[in-house]
Amino acid sequence: MKKFILLLITFCFLSSYGQKLVEGNLNVLKNEKIINVVFDYSNVAFRFDDSEEEKRYVDRKVIEEGEEWKIGWEAIKAAIKTGLLHPEFVKEFNLELFDNNCELKGGNYETANYTMTVVMNVICSGKNAGPFSDDPYIEAYVLVKKTGSNEVIAKIEMKRVTGNSFSDLTGRIEIAYENLGEELGEFFAKKIK
Repeated sequence: MKKFILLLITFCFLSSYGQKLVEGNLNVLKNEKIINVVFDYSNVAFRFDDSEEEKRYVDRKVIEEGEEWKIGWEAIKAAIKTGLLHPEFVKEFNLELFDNNCELKGGNYETANYTMTVVMNVICSGKNAGPFSDDPYIEAYVLVKKTGSNEVIAKIEMKRVTGNSFSDLTGRIEIAYENLGEELGEFFAKKIK
């Protein structure tokens, strides 16, 4: 009985992470060589952990470290939203496709037949606090559309893609972006072979 309960708990834990095709399929990409990759930050929530909203954390950090900390954090957020970490995502996405013998390649290909929009929901930086560290993570969904069309061909949900908590603030988020690209590349490779 103990083994069954342990197995059930493990299954529930694992099923809440990873990626899931929630709509459509990726069959249209089987013969494609390139896909345009864009990011959407219009509804993203930045967090530092699951227990505290961004504003409260920032307010506390301003008391602890001064207004300069808040200015630095706002600069990091602005840099992320304008593409600072996009190359890391695209690199890992393409490496995973290449390693799985897929001919598809993602990037800034505005003339591609299809566009993949990575819609960021949550970017959580986590906290580097030694043994009490919280892992950073990203939650997003990906929409695949024919370029220039609003018709969704596929929707993929990416849940809690983690980074590494033992780095500086930007580094923790960067690793989560790399992992997001890698996991999505692996997912695409399996679906379009």
